[in-house]
Amino acid sequence: RSQLCYCSQVWSPMHLKDIRVLELVQRRATKYILSGSVLSYKDRLIKLNLLPLMY
Repeated sequence: RSQLCYCSQVWSPMHLKDIRVLELVQRRATKYILSGSVLSYKDRLIKLNLLPLMY
């Protein structure tokens, strides 16, 4: 599991806005890790063996 996913369970954000902010961080991180990949977010998660934070 990703660090963000683990932290989101510990923190347990109650507001949708907070969850969206964390998801945005993960989106940017996956793009950075894959060097600006043109893959969709879903495909980047699959390639990195991660789950979205909102599922």
